[in-house]
Amino acid sequence: MSSPSATAPWSSKRVRREFLRLEGAIYGYGQADALFSAKIAREYPNLRNVVYLDYSASPPAPVSTFHAFTRDVSTTLYSNPHSRSPSSTAATAAISNVRRRVMSDVFGLATPQAQAKWDVVFTSGATGALKLVAESYDWTDRSDGNGGVTYRYVTEVHTSVLGIRGTALERGGAAQAMTLEEVATWLSDGKAGARDLFAYPAQCNATGKRLGLELCRKIKQRHPACAVLLDAAAYLASTPLDLDSIPTEEAPDFVACSFYKLYGYPTGLGCLLVKKDAFDRIAFRPYFGGGTITGVSVSTPFWNYSQIPGAHEEPRIHEALEDGTVSFLGIVALGHAMDTFRRLYGSQSAVSAHACALASLMRRELDAVRHPNGRKAVQLHEAFKSGRTSAIPLAPDGPVISFTAFNAESEMIGHVSFDRAATADGFQLRSGGLCNAGAMDSVLGLTDEERLQLYLAGNICGGEDNFAFSNNSMKALGIVRISLGAASTVDDVLKFIEFFRKEGTLSFSEPTVGGNASSNSFNPTGAFP
Repeated sequence: MSSPSATAPWSSKRVRREFLRLEGAIYGYGQADALFSAKIAREYPNLRNVVYLDYSASPPAPVSTFHAFTRDVSTTLYSNPHSRSPSSTAATAAISNVRRRVMSDVFGLATPQAQAKWDVVFTSGATGALKLVAESYDWTDRSDGNGGVTYRYVTEVHTSVLGIRGTALERGGAAQAMTLEEVATWLSDGKAGARDLFAYPAQCNATGKRLGLELCRKIKQRHPACAVLLDAAAYLASTPLDLDSIPTEEAPDFVACSFYKLYGYPTGLGCLLVKKDAFDRIAFRPYFGGGTITGVSVSTPFWNYSQIPGAHEEPRIHEALEDGTVSFLGIVALGHAMDTFRRLYGSQSAVSAHACALASLMRRELDAVRHPNGRKAVQLHEAFKSGRTSAIPLAPDGPVISFTAFNAESEMIGHVSFDRAATADGFQLRSGGLCNAGAMDSVLGLTDEERLQLYLAGNICGGEDNFAFSNNSMKALGIVRISLGAASTVDDVLKFIEFFRKEGTLSFSEPTVGGNASSNSFNPTGAFP
């Protein structure tokens, strides 16, 4: 690889020195570079000899979390919170404490007054939270006279958000996928039923582009009766979601998240944050599990009464929605993970500043890489492209970068081939369709018709092919994603740029006329001049 300027050869030392000069107050949480590096080495011994660039998938967990958790459960007995024993009481108290901390630390609901308007429902993860909404929503409601409930969603959503469509359609609702331009039109002169549901991601998991809370505010201002479901899993991985910064009536009705995305551990635990005023939207639950009912019959006449509160009672939403016994030891572990996180990094805002500074450096350096013949080596990708010209502004990017690499002949290097080369050099990243079909369609230029043709031809999610034929042309089947987080270092960034610039890294070349599905590269029309 060559540098942008022949008179100033690229130097990792120079880039490092300039970055620390400009971002030293943010990078490393204000600690001296050597102290921060020592802390990371101490807390993450499993990162030794590894450059980890997959924080959006799952950040590594610091060892202090495990030490604190094992000390706690070794000396304190916690048991099923549905019992009345002292150990059960201890578990119940721990769960209540963590529930409050989640509202404060994760969602910015710090005061008792703010927390009184919401409830945290523990789930198996963000997908479990989204599924809970899907299976609890009354899709058959006809009370507004508009012919039923419509599920609308932004096209660039995670598969788990897209999957709500299946339940909506199966239970008599309708569904509509919308680009941001179509959303803008709907906000301007469209209609919404009083029981409709709109879902969107606070951050695109595939590209790091963000919609944040502003889209929800616009929806609530234009269609106040429409419920909003926010997928915050990718966003919360690096940035706090400050719900107290906007009026409650303009906030989402439901927010889904996974805690391992924030803290690395525990896995298999997330939550659905529910606005209490919206609970009636998801009270339609044919299934009932242990802990969610106050009375039940065994035989006919069949009846059961749930934990849904009476007219003068404080809503106990989590008691009505948490089927069976919650992961009480997982929740205890979550409390320790939050303690460790605060001690190491201070706040989620500090993590955001640190990781986004590194991501800006990574984007700038990747975009500057050129082959000796002057051709670009990287094409950076983005989602929500129409947001730049529509009435829906984008929030600042998250610390996620997706791209496609090109060799010196401007031939696209397949994501699988690049992933394997990076892995062989000690890098760990993500490649493929990234569980976001809409983002891939936008980035790779695929249509639903082509996607079906590719599937019928044997190209499935997680496949090993770089490319495939569709409509007499070669199509890429995935992209590469790197993501940064709390424990990322400037050396992680520089090592990856050095890998990119190393002679031979981007020298794949066995294209044929029209390409070959198993090739490492092919020349897409109009890629780079």
